[in-house]
Amino acid sequence: MQVVVLGGAGKAGADKEYEVKRVRPKREKRLILELVGLEDRTSAELLKGCEVLCRVDDLPELEPDEFYWFEIEGFAVVDLSGNSLGVVKGCLETGGHDLIVCEGETGEFLVPLVADIVKEIRKEEEVIVVDPPPGLIEANAL
Repeated sequence: MQVVVLGGAGKAGADKEYEVKRVRPKREKRLILELVGLEDRTSAELLKGCEVLCRVDDLPELEPDEFYWFEIEGFAVVDLSGNSLGVVKGCLETGGHDLIVCEGETGEFLVPLVADIVKEIRKEEEVIVVDPPPGLIEANAL
């Protein structure tokens, strides 16, 4: 049984688990979920805008070199010499490539999640090794 939680700030019916009856693709990166207990359009529309969450145990297994964004939050970000640059605060999806949002001594900065810059992600050690081009950290500080 697949289950989702609809997270919504104070909406009636939110923050509750729902069994998934059916999933249909709508458009690129969008799905239509049919949930047990939300049998008509009116009750479903009341939950419009809620976050759709799932249990970690229900996520698909990933390949060894893959990760979910939430898994790297809190990881240390270091350069090739092992110097600390900061800590991962989250990730952002962009049109081109994803970005890692990091917090360092000078504030937040963004690191493109591309092989030329992110050299290694050591899940067991909770470390991300990067080789940023000169000025990247300083230039894109938020």
